[in-house]
Amino acid sequence: MYDLSFNQVQYAKNILETIGVSIRILNLRFINPFDAEIIRPALEEYKLVVTVEDNFLIGGLYSILAEFLLKNRKTTHTLPFALKERWFKPALL
Repeated sequence: MYDLSFNQVQYAKNILETIGVSIRILNLRFINPFDAEIIRPALEEYKLVVTVEDNFLIGGLYSILAEFLLKNRKTTHTLPFALKERWFKPALL
């Protein structure tokens, strides 16, 4: 997770845990430099990695994660949540 949506992610985590889904939140304050030592164990422990960010999908956390996976010859199921490639009015986000 990278951005200001921590409260929403925490809320979703609480709901999913009530039905038995194991969740781990990694709050990445910065995406550059990319902290591989935090990400690597999560990639090995979980079957699905969900990225949540209030930025564009391309060039954000999801892209950096994909580059990291490719560079390290790893694969994982990923589900990105980010803005589409369109501009928005901040007050309406």
